[in-house]
Amino acid sequence: FSGSHSKSPAPFSLKASTTWTYTGPLLSPSSASLPPSFHTWSRATIDEPSSFLLHFLPFLEFVNQFLKQANVSCYWLSIRATHKPVKEFEEPRWHTEEVQEKTMTVEEGSKGNMTQPRRYWKLCTTLLGAPTLFLPKNDLCLLSTIQNTCLGILSAPSSLHDCPSIACSTCFRTSLSIRHSLTSQFSHITPESAKPGELSFFRVGMSEGAIHSEPPHDGQRLFVNVVPGTEEELREMSKKWGMGWPRGWCLGVP
Repeated sequence: FSGSHSKSPAPFSLKASTTWTYTGPLLSPSSASLPPSFHTWSRATIDEPSSFLLHFLPFLEFVNQFLKQANVSCYWLSIRATHKPVKEFEEPRWHTEEVQEKTMTVEEGSKGNMTQPRRYWKLCTTLLGAPTLFLPKNDLCLLSTIQNTCLGILSAPSSLHDCPSIACSTCFRTSLSIRHSLTSQFSHITPESAKPGELSFFRVGMSEGAIHSEPPHDGQRLFVNVVPGTEEELREMSKKWGMGWPRGWCLGVP
């Protein structure tokens, strides 16, 4: 998405760890069209907001073109800024994204009123710092490895319990055990990642989802995630969180 520029835009840096999230129709790639909450977030998070826009707006324009070609007019977009290095991802966290099983109606003109499984996907990029890691061969063997590892650990006597709390020590230990096991089993595979100015398109879901992990955070990082959806789906998702739609909001901002 940065290929149209004759030279790279000026760099930017972060001064806080925050997030900005938006759900609604596709945003117009201009500063004046972005929600007020975006500018509030940007001023509190980025040392050079104007420089950041030179990175973000071309990305937004590219995403709009890509989604329109896929007949998508709405999304759930989130930006996560990490100000300082963190040790949490020194060990990979290999996983696939989960989705709720749904169906969609076959387009008008097809035979009957049959339904077919909907294939879910998302987009992501990193405008600052290390990109997301992906296993290059996303075949059934690797997916089965994840499933078998999870099932084996979750069915162990030490993992069977009634979970009374979100902060459950047993669940935490189980999660770490799965993480350690997958790190060991995939250690012989060299992960792939997008280059600067590129974004990643990948499917989600246990049956065909891309196996990926956050990279080591040894410096500042700004990650952008785009989940496409219909207006009906995104309105319902917002409703579950007690929010209106469309909406933009930030977290971690004073």
